[in-house]
Amino acid sequence: MRYEPWGEYGIGESQFAAAVGGKAAAAGGDAAVRSQSLFGSDSLPVGFAGSVPFVDASGSASITVGSEMLLNGDYSRAGDDLTITAPDGSSLVLGGYFNNLQLPVLVSPDGAMLLGHTVSLLAGPPSPGQYAQTSTTPQNPIGQVALLDGSGSVQRADGTNVELAQGTPIFEDDVISTGDGSKLSLKFVDGTALTMSANARMVMDELVYDPARTDNSMVLNLVQGSFVF
Repeated sequence: MRYEPWGEYGIGESQFAAAVGGKAAAAGGDAAVRSQSLFGSDSLPVGFAGSVPFVDASGSASITVGSEMLLNGDYSRAGDDLTITAPDGSSLVLGGYFNNLQLPVLVSPDGAMLLGHTVSLLAGPPSPGQYAQTSTTPQNPIGQVALLDGSGSVQRADGTNVELAQGTPIFEDDVISTGDGSKLSLKFVDGTALTMSANARMVMDELVYDPARTDNSMVLNLVQGSFVF
């Protein structure tokens, strides 16, 4: 696969494979290597945590990862570090990712992109459930589950996970996922309805709705799968 960096620097699918299969073994698994030896650029510090590639994301504006990892990976955080785990089990650690004032954009070589806010919601908060215990201001739902055929779940902004059912409320910053062979229909407070396919994942970024106004808006981020209005 031919790799072209996006933005300042990146890590592509072929380089990722080479890093795990070659450099990690050659370096004994723990020795740090410079990005020049992997990607032809000395701007990005790269090392290994065991056999897992580790990228220092501090101060970066954008980082390129493989398409499969970006769109189908599982996101998690430990302190300021972001870990993305691909469906095949391979992982990438972006050290200090959450220590940036403006979270870096993640992009794939073919142009797919996840903004920092979306990445943060996919990874969840540092202490799941803590916000729910300390917050005293209830959030108004932006919609609800109208129909569920199969299985689905939602990760709330506080990191808690809820199995979906008909009538389950949907809030801003929810991450909604559907299971194999499933179909999920959502109805929003502005009257909009959409249906998500099986194995889909969507982030509910924002819904601005006031019946007395005409400048209402909705921002959704489809990370995986498909949907129709």
